[in-house]
Amino acid sequence: LQLFFDAINDIETILGSDESELDTRVKESIRDELYELYEKSYLKNLCEAVETDLRLTVHSHLQLDDRRPKDPMHDTNMRLINLLKIPAVQIFDRLIDVKRYVEKYLESTFYNLTAVALHDSHTYMTMSLLAKQKYDLVLCQSRLPFQKLNQGPDVLFVARNIDSFVESYDYNLNEQTCQCNLFPYLQF
Repeated sequence: LQLFFDAINDIETILGSDESELDTRVKESIRDELYELYEKSYLKNLCEAVETDLRLTVHSHLQLDDRRPKDPMHDTNMRLINLLKIPAVQIFDRLIDVKRYVEKYLESTFYNLTAVALHDSHTYMTMSLLAKQKYDLVLCQSRLPFQKLNQGPDVLFVARNIDSFVESYDYNLNEQTCQCNLFPYLQF
């Protein structure tokens, strides 16, 4: 693979080292096109394969396990690990770190899906931990609340009845949520 990218980078040498505006635009155009092709045909497929494997592993308790012994030549886990260990590749003046690209993809995906459905935050946290254990991928924490949220009071209800809401709910600064104060007369 490294030899392939060395051959691609020879294009820059063939185009010459002239820094005219036309040559610079041609080089940038070729670089961007090669990057888009590499991203579309390799990086995105790798990201989706890692995400799918993490999902299947996290949700494996929902399926009957397959009792057949695994063939190391066809083991998806080993292939993905080897693909993630590929050293950073260079396309002209752009350096692409495959592992970091996958980490950023998973961080973005997990954050966006957690923001849409906070009740799934535990699943994505588990998938993040599994990514570290299985593929040595270090993902940033989403900084979204880690709890399952049930349907709380409606915003219009709160706005119309703000006085009763203030009396009935306490604000938890750590979790950044409002909690129903069922027994206001009990002090703990």
